[in-house]
Amino acid sequence: IAQTGLNNRLKEQKRREKGYIEELKHMTIIDSLTNVYNRRHLNEVMNQRVKKFSRTSSHLSFFIIDIDYFKFYNDQFGHLAGDEVLIEVAQAIQHYVKRYDDFVFRLGGEEFGGIITTDDPQQTAQWLACLVTAIEGLKIKHAKQAEYPCVTISLGVYSCLAKEIDNIRDLYRAADEALYYA
Repeated sequence: IAQTGLNNRLKEQKRREKGYIEELKHMTIIDSLTNVYNRRHLNEVMNQRVKKFSRTSSHLSFFIIDIDYFKFYNDQFGHLAGDEVLIEVAQAIQHYVKRYDDFVFRLGGEEFGGIITTDDPQQTAQWLACLVTAIEGLKIKHAKQAEYPCVTISLGVYSCLAKEIDNIRDLYRAADEALYYA
């Protein structure tokens, strides 16, 4: 009887430990505020995507989104309200980019990004451009100093064949340049 009780306690302890390990894994890849993947997880996913599709004709599209004039929003409405906007925008992006093998990340501050596997990068870029309208459609009131009355985003996208990616930083840099242009 004592042995059975001890075995049951050990099983329960192992079950709890497994739960703690899963929670820790979750915490290392998910942004705690927005509940999308974090920047740390980006490199891991990007490397996996490049390896997986390097022998195919698939393209990887990487996009970066920046919430326009977000500092004005925080200055007028406060950081807690700004956090709510980050959550709402992240959820909208996650809802829009929803295939099981596409990824959305919070890159930091008010920047988000994502990785999409595609066979038609131009069509993917056009589809992603509609995210600008989708975010505007949330009708989140913006600060008085902002250019538009509702929260808007700028978007940069860069696509290339997975087998041509030598350096992930180059892909990131190209999307960042497109964002700067936007």
